Amino acid sequence: MMNRRKFLQGAGALGGLMIVKPSVAFSYAANSTVQYALLGCGKRGTSVATSFAKNTQARIVALGDIFPDQLAKGKQHFDEINASLGFPAIDDKMTFHGWEAY
Repeated sequence: MMNRRKFLQGAGALGGLMIVKPSVAFSYAANSTVQYALLGCGKRGTSVATSFAKNTQARIVALGDIFPDQLAKGKQHFDEINASLGFPAIDDKMTFHGWEAY
């Protein structure tokens, strides 16, 4: 039969593990890097994705747009951002244009 003291000790130990970073508790980085794609390289999408890239650990890895000129501008822009953050440029195989770019 468990008494109150043993129960509280066990609950306290479990609660302590819950506030420790996963990388410390389990010796690996949880969800180390989020990778995302931007569909639509116009002003609004580029602005939001730029803010996201600069202010989070996430990294943009793919682009898609209906218009090839917008796609080229977006690739140049995000290649520069990735370079400034120490990430590689977006692979040309990961750029998609046309109506079925999704």
